[in-house]
Amino acid sequence: MSRRNKIIVIVAGVLLLLILFLVWWFLTNNRPSVIITNQSGFGQLPQKLPVDLPTVSGADQPAASAPVQDQQVESALKAVAKTFTERFGSYSNQSNFENFEDLQSLMTVKMKNWVNDYALAEQVKLDQNQGYYGITTLAVSVKITSFDDSAGQADITVSTQRQESRGDTSNPRIFYQNLLLKLVKTQDSWQVDEASWQ
Repeated sequence: MSRRNKIIVIVAGVLLLLILFLVWWFLTNNRPSVIITNQSGFGQLPQKLPVDLPTVSGADQPAASAPVQDQQVESALKAVAKTFTERFGSYSNQSNFENFEDLQSLMTVKMKNWVNDYALAEQVKLDQNQGYYGITTLAVSVKITSFDDSAGQADITVSTQRQESRGDTSNPRIFYQNLLLKLVKTQDSWQVDEASWQ
């Protein structure tokens, strides 16, 4: 084997070890989530979105932390919650509620019906000549507050940072707001059944 081939094999081996180490590190590194308290009750959407069904006494108290045994299930829940929250909470008066259309695959029939009714009602009120109005939402942390795998239900709190712009985007108002989500498992995927800004 030539000297050049030996160097290539050594470099490839070192890179492979580095990649394996990084994968191991990311999988085992348990970073604490950042908790941001609600500093503003502002929200363009109503505070309670779909109507809540009656709950059993005491069941509406979320647990401090709901353990999820399967890491893949936890990752799937958090991914759905983060994607839904960022798209659901980001819109402008010029986008014609396209953010809701983008979320159809992440919503249950109940949530789709509520979103469609809400969008129709808001389109009637919408005045395109009022100038630009938009909100951009960034999910800061995702916390699973309750989880029942056998029932296929999960409650999730997503802490967000939101930027509200009026007229132009040069000086947005930044505020923090939580979105409470109720997810249900339908077939093989998790979907949002309710959403409520806090």
